[in-house]
Amino acid sequence: MVVERLKYKSDDLGFPEGKTQQLAIFDVVTGEISPLTHGDYDHSVGNWSPDGQWIAFTANRADEPDITPVSDLYLISVKDREWKKLTDGTGVFSQPTWSPDGNKIAMVGSPTDRFYGVQKKIWVHDVETGEQRCLTDKWDIHFSDVVLGDMRSPGHPLPGALWTPDGEGMYAIASENGNSSLYLITLGGELTSVVAGERHLFGVTMDSQRQSAVLAVSDPVQPGDLFFVSLANQEERKITSVNQELLEELELSAPEEIRYEGPDSWTIQGWLMKPVGYQCGEKYPMILQIHGGP
Repeated sequence: MVVERLKYKSDDLGFPEGKTQQLAIFDVVTGEISPLTHGDYDHSVGNWSPDGQWIAFTANRADEPDITPVSDLYLISVKDREWKKLTDGTGVFSQPTWSPDGNKIAMVGSPTDRFYGVQKKIWVHDVETGEQRCLTDKWDIHFSDVVLGDMRSPGHPLPGALWTPDGEGMYAIASENGNSSLYLITLGGELTSVVAGERHLFGVTMDSQRQSAVLAVSDPVQPGDLFFVSLANQEERKITSVNQELLEELELSAPEEIRYEGPDSWTIQGWLMKPVGYQCGEKYPMILQIHGGP
């Protein structure tokens, strides 16, 4: 193998071998595939405008994408393949979704040239005026699913912000304190917790009127199942038990959250997993796993 690019490997895709992610339209009647994008760049999954005339997507099309951590918002015309670049190359944005009237696009990201170590926020871009503003800048929450654990592998798709039917707000997944939850964000910047808990919410889909949702959820002792939830009263109902037979044969240790004071009086969060069959007063060997930090 000859390596010619800085980013030569991905945890999700392995070795790309010169391949890039492109957008195309597939005609379900004829089976014809019509490419939309091109070039030695990766492009995100596209999102159709409500009138079906435009597709919104994000991509890093910098001259040196491997050393330029940016991702811009683009539109491409379905009719004549006209391109429009809506952001200015100074931020990292992803998961674009259209408002019901087609006048705005919500996206997740940050206006910075750093990809790692930055909280992602919910942004709204006005397609007509070009105005762009952050809806969640006053909230110390990362808007995306960044929860990692041993029960799931990364790479599951995220829907981005799911607009309310009136276009005055949107639902989105956010991560905080080792958990991921579902929030409602208004265009005025107000934030309401809709579905929370000590667990990993890694997927969501909703009916068109945003009355109910199906959630994909896991936690340290449950690899993952689907839950139906009413958005009116937050009542949940588990609708799958795909690992029940296996779990009945296992005894798993549930982690216990701990917090302690670190340097500079910072509060540090961690988790303690006791051995299966733990007996109070007995001594056990300890393994310390440090993830992240300086």
